[in-house]
Amino acid sequence: MRRIVLVGLCLLASLAVLCDRPTAAEKAAPKPIAFRGARIHTAEGPPIDNGVLVIHQGKIVAVGPAESTPIPADADVIDAAGKGIIPGLVDTHSHIGLWGRPSVPANSDGNEGSGPVQSALRALDAIQPDDPGIRMAVAGGVTTANIMPGSGNVIGGQTVYVKLRGNTIEAMRLTPGAVVGARNASTSSAARCRQPRA
Repeated sequence: MRRIVLVGLCLLASLAVLCDRPTAAEKAAPKPIAFRGARIHTAEGPPIDNGVLVIHQGKIVAVGPAESTPIPADADVIDAAGKGIIPGLVDTHSHIGLWGRPSVPANSDGNEGSGPVQSALRALDAIQPDDPGIRMAVAGGVTTANIMPGSGNVIGGQTVYVKLRGNTIEAMRLTPGAVVGARNASTSSAARCRQPRA
């Protein structure tokens, strides 16, 4: 009888220890990140001096003056005093990654010269995520781009919105599986690109 009680107590103790452990979802959930003390330009009003910006799971969850913006207790706090934080820029008409660097014919994949209508051409099939131009754009503050084929066709193909991060186009795409837009050019642009060269 004593053994049964002892085994039962051991099982209860083990169960209590197991219940106290974080679940796999809790382990995987990233901690919030808080930037404290920076001058924050929100693009919606005047800059916030001595501001706080809180990011959780890739989204901004709080922004405001340090004295009135709560920081979650489990956040990793980064002292950003003396620094500036600005919104990322969105390039709504971009060919980045299609005409990569260095500028050689092997890196030029922005136009299809076989005909004036190329509606099936997809920019996402030609983007080179390792193009040094992408890192240069990020260094200049661009975080998002609408990448489109060039003006060599009246209908040049399909555009795609991407975040300028990741090593594959799948990691960069904002809307997986969706066509975002179509690229068309004025007839003079397309005609100029299609002129035979002397």
